[in-house]
Amino acid sequence: MDVRRLAVTVDLRQATLDDVAGISQLVGHLGYPTDEAAMRARLDAIFAIPERLTLLAIDGDALVGLAGGLLDRSYEYDGYVCRLTGLVVDPGHHGQGIGTLLLDAVENWAADHGAAMVTLNSGNWRDAAHRFYERRGYRLTGYRFRRDLR
Repeated sequence: MDVRRLAVTVDLRQATLDDVAGISQLVGHLGYPTDEAAMRARLDAIFAIPERLTLLAIDGDALVGLAGGLLDRSYEYDGYVCRLTGLVVDPGHHGQGIGTLLLDAVENWAADHGAAMVTLNSGNWRDAAHRFYERRGYRLTGYRFRRDLR
């Protein structure tokens, strides 16, 4: 789909394994550096799950953004809950509306598949991301805890 917002024109499309290099780079911008072999293995597993969405924002030939969604069932709610599993925009393209376009697309996909809400995790150091989500109507509802098993 062709999407226009502010001064940027990007195409949003589903990711494929051919996008592994660009996805690896974007995930690195989130603070999770990886190599292409590791990312390819992750994408193989992700793409095998039909309830997953991996969208890319393309500006010309450049991959400039990524958003992921996962439809899941919950003990607390009827129907699906969509978890935003990732949202990243290339730093050189911040402030152009690409993050909003990607988030809109995930929210629309989730609603089209019967999800009642979108949830997400965000690192406690990501103040700019928190402000972005709050401007979009998201609210802080709890804490995320983690325990490494390996």
